[in-house]
Amino acid sequence: MSVWRNLKWTIKDYTSHFQLDRYYALFQDKMPRELTKSHGVTNGSHFLYFNPSFTQLSKDGYFEYQTPSALDKDRSAFFKRRVWAGGSVTHSKSLQLDTEYTCIESIKSLKKYGDGTFVTIERAIRGGDKECLKEVRTLVYTNSSPLVKPLSISNQGHEIGNVLFTEMDVIRYGQLTSNPHRIHWDVDYSKTVESYDNIIVQGPFSVQILVSFAESYLKRRIKKYRYYNLNNIYPAKPIAVVALRKTAFCLVDSNYPRIVYTRLEIIE
Repeated sequence: MSVWRNLKWTIKDYTSHFQLDRYYALFQDKMPRELTKSHGVTNGSHFLYFNPSFTQLSKDGYFEYQTPSALDKDRSAFFKRRVWAGGSVTHSKSLQLDTEYTCIESIKSLKKYGDGTFVTIERAIRGGDKECLKEVRTLVYTNSSPLVKPLSISNQGHEIGNVLFTEMDVIRYGQLTSNPHRIHWDVDYSKTVESYDNIIVQGPFSVQILVSFAESYLKRRIKKYRYYNLNNIYPAKPIAVVALRKTAFCLVDSNYPRIVYTRLEIIE
C-alpha cells in the first residue's frame, strides 16, 4: 500500500476580516461592483486562508511536501514545472468571519499519465465537529513545455464582464495568500527555466474572480462547483468573462475567444 494514502496534514487558520478587506481593497476593480461592498466570506474567499507555511520548498519555490517524489519517497521523480489543473468546491455551511477553522488535507489520488503526474488533494475545512467546506484540487507535475490550447465551444455565450490582470496584481495576490511559487513573481525564472512568456496568474485567483462574476450574474450563492484551469493567464492580457449558460462560465481571451483560460461549471 502506498505511503501517501495514510498521510494527513492539518492547517489551522483564523478567517480575519482584515485579510478579506485587503483582498477587496487591492482587487476591487477586478470584481462586479456590488461585491466590493460585501465584506462577508464570499464564495471563493477560502482561497485566501488555509494556505501552507512549511519551510521545505522545491526548486520552483513552491512547497515540497505534496510533490510526487515526497509522496512516493522516490527522489528520482523529477519534474520541470507544476500547474494547478482544476478542482471542485462544495459548501455545506457558510464560513463566518473572525472565526477559527481547521483544514485537514489528504491525498485522494496519485496517477501518472504520459510524462505527467496528477496529484489530487482533498481538503476538508471544519468548524468544531462540523464540516463546512470540502475542496478537491488537482496539481499536474510535468516535464513538458507550456502550450496554448485553443478550444471549440459549441455555445459562445455572452459577455458579462472584463478583467485585466497586471504583474503587480499577480505579485500582490501571491503575497496575500503566502504563495512562494516562483512562476508568480520571478519573471526571469518563469521565462528561462519553465519557458513561460512571463509570470502567470494563480489558478485560485482566476477562479475566485470568475466565481464572483457568476454569483453576481445569477444573483444567488453557489453551493457546489467544478473549475478547470485550461490555459495560462499572462498579465496585461485582455480577458472577457463569458456566461455560456446558467451553469457554465468562462474567462476567455478577448481577442481570441477560442482561448479559454478558466472554466466554471455549477453543480448546485
